[in-house]
Amino acid sequence: MFDFLFKRKPKTPPAPVVAVVPVPVAPTAQRTAAMAAATDLQHDEAASVAFLLACDFADARLLAAQGVHSATALQQVLGAMRNTDRRVAKLMQARLDQLDAQRKLLTLATACIADAERLATDPALTPNQVSELDRRWQALTAIPESEQQTFATVRATLAARLAAQAALQRAVIDTLAQLRALPGDHAPDVVRSTLDALDAALAGYRASADIAAVPKQLLVQCDEAAQVLRTSLVAIEQQHAARQARLTLLEEWEAAAPESLQESTLRRGWQGEVAPEWQQRFDELLQRVVAARPVKVVAAAAPMVPVSEQKPAFLEALQAMEQALDEGSLQIAAEADKRLRALDLAAVRPTEAQTAQLSRLRAELGRLQGWARWGGNVSREELQKAAEALPEQDLAIAELAKKIGSLRERWKSLDVSAGPAPKELWHGFDAACTAAYAPVAAHFGKLAEERQANVVIASDMIADLQRNADALAGVEHPDWKAVALFCQRSLQSWQRLGPTERKEKKRLDTEFNAVMQRLRAPLAAIRATEIGQREQMIADVEALSANDRSALDTLRALQDRWQECAKALPLERNDEQALWGRFRAACDGVFARRKEAASEADAGRIDNLQAKEALCLALEQAGTLAIPEVASLLRETATAWQRAGHVPRASEGAIDTRYRQAVAGLQLQVDHAQRARDALAKQAILVKLQLCQQVESTLVSGDGDAAALQDQWQALPALTAPFERALGQRFGQAQVAAQQADTGYAATLEANRAVLGRELLRMEIVLSLDSPAELMRERLQLQVEVLQVALKSGQPVATEQQMLVALCNLPALADGPATARLQRVLERVL
Repeated sequence: MFDFLFKRKPKTPPAPVVAVVPVPVAPTAQRTAAMAAATDLQHDEAASVAFLLACDFADARLLAAQGVHSATALQQVLGAMRNTDRRVAKLMQARLDQLDAQRKLLTLATACIADAERLATDPALTPNQVSELDRRWQALTAIPESEQQTFATVRATLAARLAAQAALQRAVIDTLAQLRALPGDHAPDVVRSTLDALDAALAGYRASADIAAVPKQLLVQCDEAAQVLRTSLVAIEQQHAARQARLTLLEEWEAAAPESLQESTLRRGWQGEVAPEWQQRFDELLQRVVAARPVKVVAAAAPMVPVSEQKPAFLEALQAMEQALDEGSLQIAAEADKRLRALDLAAVRPTEAQTAQLSRLRAELGRLQGWARWGGNVSREELQKAAEALPEQDLAIAELAKKIGSLRERWKSLDVSAGPAPKELWHGFDAACTAAYAPVAAHFGKLAEERQANVVIASDMIADLQRNADALAGVEHPDWKAVALFCQRSLQSWQRLGPTERKEKKRLDTEFNAVMQRLRAPLAAIRATEIGQREQMIADVEALSANDRSALDTLRALQDRWQECAKALPLERNDEQALWGRFRAACDGVFARRKEAASEADAGRIDNLQAKEALCLALEQAGTLAIPEVASLLRETATAWQRAGHVPRASEGAIDTRYRQAVAGLQLQVDHAQRARDALAKQAILVKLQLCQQVESTLVSGDGDAAALQDQWQALPALTAPFERALGQRFGQAQVAAQQADTGYAATLEANRAVLGRELLRMEIVLSLDSPAELMRERLQLQVEVLQVALKSGQPVATEQQMLVALCNLPALADGPATARLQRVLERVL
């Protein structure tokens, strides 16, 4: 590896001394003139290029190169000076690079300007696109002034469009806020005119070129808000009419005399939400009506008790009064006293004790009633304070209504137990309850308005459903999936609809169910057909055989078809889940059956594996058998291997490899033995051919012992039938001719020398072997003849082995080259 280190360089003779001829130096005057000429030519590029190509002074060339600027001239000078003047070439290359950079920069700037112009006309312009354009433009440097002005103009247009987009979005947002703020306290005419103006504004916004920049959801929200407002506009007008009617009633009541009005009539007519100042006027009117109400003194009608029964009635009432006072039941005692007062004491003629007792009991009753009246007034004052404190407690509407009702019930109970309340106290309590009940009345009024609005919305929904049902009846092939989704959404919207008036609820439900039935009836028929198809798919899955190789492909196709059907037409939820459960169970059954079949097949495959292992073992142990037995074993094993079934996949590769290796080993032995037999047979043919040639040579020359060659012939093994017959016949004929010294046969041998050469040449043509150079002309002629014979139809063509047998059977003398050619032919054929 390191031999080159030890190689000694051969000694070379010294180089001859060459005389150095000094280069003549240019005169200073010529250099100065060249520099002056280069200076004068700096403003004439063509003259500078011509000067550069002809000048011999480097400094002058560098000076003249300063005036070269165009790309063509730079390329020309660079090509001429690349191997002549490095400084000039470097300058030219630098200027070319600068021009290329400027050209690339101009290309990028032009592309930015083109993108900006495209964005200026793009309806879907976004700020991100403009920001990306600015980033690309700012990355460029040394941009020409014209391109900068062009970009600035287009960029101003883009800025104006972005500002217009922002203003448009702000306007749409403001419009949505105005829609959501309606109706407020405005009159229906104002709401309608405002809504029309906002709709017109939205239409103008949609006609704008920058509408694509407005989020679609924002426009959808505007449309939804406008639709809801238009839907509820009827309810708003009804509410406004109701308020105006209440205001008219209030004015009529205020103009009427208070004593001609009834409190109950006023309260029934004054329901719903009203303005606070209207409510205050109504409360004042109610107070005037209550104050003007005359106090009615109702005299108790004395029962007409017969004279004969007055004495027992007197005693009974007196006893009941005493017992009630003892028990503290003032109401029962007062009723007993009322019965006593209804009796005629002159007719009863009570005793002094009874008269004293009656006086004592009435005094006690009066005392107790005074205390009860005082306690009832105290309780009423507490109830009034509780009613006045309710607005400050911030209670829920339901709880507030319940508390007010409870306070009024307690007030009524005090009228029974403590007697009637003073008028001033009652007015104060009633005013406090009325003021506390104002939020409840407003809430119930709002609920009434909502129920009325829901009636309007429900009517619109029914009308929309009616239109869709009419449209569905006129469509030949409707989109049933869309119909199903529409029915489902309509039902959900109906269920989410708020409460309505009771008298309208039943009518609306009836109309809704009727129109929904029009939509559901054809949908139900289509779904029934779809259910039948799903049932058929389930039956097809259940009918799949576990042993069918295409079962999985068929199952996947059915599953894909199921998914497509489910997407095309969704069924009712219960039907969909039930059918899907059955279909999935059927699919699981197919997989289970295939798994069971695979388990059974695995058991059989293990048996097949054992059988194949036994075949491999027999092949591996057959190395000591004879070749015929090995060949027979290979054929039998191949047949048995094909009859054996599949083996487990995990062992398939290993057992196949083992089998191929065992077969390859035995086949190698068989092939080796066959090659050995072929070699021996070939050698025997060559030897017997040589014996035939020796006998024939002995006949011609007369030298040698032909009989001795017979013993050698007999010692050789037998050949295949064609060669043995041909060579044996030739050898026998030559032996007979040699024993008889047949000159005619010798002449035949000499004459067949040319025939042998021709046949050898023919064999070489057929076998594509090379022929001697001196025979090339004859080979070409014979090649044409062979081709003509091959092209003739109806004539059998001899095979290579038949031609070789005929050649071996040809008695002819052969020299050394012919014998060598014959051996080559034998080697190729055999």
